[in-house]
Amino acid sequence: MPRPSLRLCLAALWVFILGVAIALAAVIYEAYEQGPGSQIRHASLSAEKACTELATKFSWGEENKSYSLEKKSDFQYALLEIILEHYEGVEGGYWNSEKTFGPYAYPTYEGNGIKRDIPESERPTLNRLADQANLKHALQSELKRGSREGIYYTACPLSLVANSGAAWTMIRIPLSTGFAYSKFQWSLSLIFVFIIISGIGLGLVVYRWIRNVRSLEREILQHSVDNLPPLNPNPELELNRIVDAINQLNSRFQASKAETKKLERKIAHNDRLSALGKMAAEMAHEIRNPLATISLKLENALVDPASRLPLAAPIIYAQIGRMDRLINMLLAMTQQFAIKAQTVDIQDWVSTSFLNIRKNAESKKVSLLFDFQVERWSFDPFHLARALENLLSNAIAFTAIHGQVRVSFFKEDSNLIIIVEDEGPGISAQVRDTLFEPFKSHRVDGNGLGLVLVDDIVKAHGGSIEEIGSSSGALFRMEIPWQKS
Repeated sequence: MPRPSLRLCLAALWVFILGVAIALAAVIYEAYEQGPGSQIRHASLSAEKACTELATKFSWGEENKSYSLEKKSDFQYALLEIILEHYEGVEGGYWNSEKTFGPYAYPTYEGNGIKRDIPESERPTLNRLADQANLKHALQSELKRGSREGIYYTACPLSLVANSGAAWTMIRIPLSTGFAYSKFQWSLSLIFVFIIISGIGLGLVVYRWIRNVRSLEREILQHSVDNLPPLNPNPELELNRIVDAINQLNSRFQASKAETKKLERKIAHNDRLSALGKMAAEMAHEIRNPLATISLKLENALVDPASRLPLAAPIIYAQIGRMDRLINMLLAMTQQFAIKAQTVDIQDWVSTSFLNIRKNAESKKVSLLFDFQVERWSFDPFHLARALENLLSNAIAFTAIHGQVRVSFFKEDSNLIIIVEDEGPGISAQVRDTLFEPFKSHRVDGNGLGLVLVDDIVKAHGGSIEEIGSSSGALFRMEIPWQKS
């Protein structure tokens, strides 16, 4: 089973941190609910609601005459018991307009027995708040905080009529545990902030790492292995080590590649020299034919120089030119090519380098069609023009009148591809095997050295050439890598 990727592991860790942060946030909220601030808020709401309900229910009973004057205290006590039963920890009572306390109840008291007495220490505060509520006809409240507990007092007027009395409630709030929860809450909050910062930091690290990895990946993929330039340093230390390793490996690869090309050129040169022995015999045969023709024409001309020499001279001159071309091509084969690469505008190069080929095509009424899909490339313009000229010369020779020769330039991977396609009879499989061997010509006026020269020039560029044939005739494909100038 394959191991998960680093990105997946970091993403899973980030999700885990997020889950911990959410769980901790829930714990912090619960701790906050147990803190003194939250307890005071809940206690004050409970006390005020109970006080308001005591005043409202009593006022309703008074308006509807639900009790007699003698039963007023009993009615108030009943209300206290019934209402305060629903408010945990709330004790309360009624205060008369004579500034005296009426019935009091604490139904949820957890001590032994029933609590009936108002705490003496709380009477002054309750008396003051009830008097203010009675005079201002508005709810009055006050909080007293001690070291261990707080007390929240509330007083509500019984009606809008002045001096009608008031209802009051009070609730005790334990603050010691609240302060402990508050400290616990702050501790959890600090941990929560630390986790959030850690999660954000981890997310930024993961994002930066992924971004740098993708940048390195794009930089590598936009080049071929054969032409990979030195990679730029990466901001990530770990990735930069990989970049250094790739650059060192690429340097060794390029050095090995250059050495390989050098050895290939030496081997090719040695192969050409070793083939001279075999070629000498064939060369002698090729030279003997024009020499025999020259000798015959001269003998005939000497019989009657005045009439025969003008007719023999053009033929003798043509045969001498043929031998000259043969010798020049043979010399070119025995010399090692020195490629002088430069960046070339391909359309300008074609328009200026093949004027004779165009004239040859026009004289035979053959159309030359060029398709340029690459604007510029680096190669030796002189030698590659010689190679392409040989291919075009053969293509025109084998193409019928009004036929077409198509030449295409396009890029494939890191190579310039040159396609030369004619509409001739094509090349058979038997001929294709000896196509690039010297003195294996299939043209009447050929010497069998043109394609050998083409092959040598292409290989000197580090490229390759092959004849792959087509449905309409011969098709030669050359691959030329970008040459470092």
